[in-house]
Amino acid sequence: MTALSAVIGTSPGKAARGHVSIVKTIRVLIAADVRLYREGLAQVLSREPMLAVVGTVATYEEAMSAGLQLRPDIILLDMQMARSPETVREAGRVDPNIKVVAIGLTDAEGSVVSCAEIGVAGYVPRSGSLEDLVAAVESVGRGEFLCSPLIAGTLLRRLSVLAREAGHRGRHGQEPRAQPVREAERAPPEPSRRQVSR
Repeated sequence: MTALSAVIGTSPGKAARGHVSIVKTIRVLIAADVRLYREGLAQVLSREPMLAVVGTVATYEEAMSAGLQLRPDIILLDMQMARSPETVREAGRVDPNIKVVAIGLTDAEGSVVSCAEIGVAGYVPRSGSLEDLVAAVESVGRGEFLCSPLIAGTLLRRLSVLAREAGHRGRHGQEPRAQPVREAERAPPEPSRRQVSR
């Protein structure tokens, strides 16, 4: 299984020579503890031709079980669900091909960086639209990561820090001393929950 959304298109001439157009849909599992929220998301995403909602879950345990049984390409995860960070970490252990798209985040640096560090492959901020949601899911399905220029710069700086730490470890043969998290990198308080408008 691949987490890839692609249309292998061909021109009419090529199709006449035996080439076939294949559409690979992205299998999505929705994880949110508010029933109206997850059912609303399921209805919206089900209208998209490139997406297939394979199930909805309300807890960490249900997400892990569904991940094993349904083998989604992407888990769309409300980060306000209980044990959501653990869900991100364990999803890749259940199946390395499963990617997580986080929703319910602010666009603050600390919030997004914290999610990236635990393994989130994409995110939609609280200010995002339904179009942003679909674009984020499809981009992760293609192996891409949509983010603002600000967040891209923040992630590059974080990668630079990790590279320096790895270089230090290689030179000295020891783990670098853990650095305290700067205030700017701390995740903000959990935002208030919002409704999905159809």
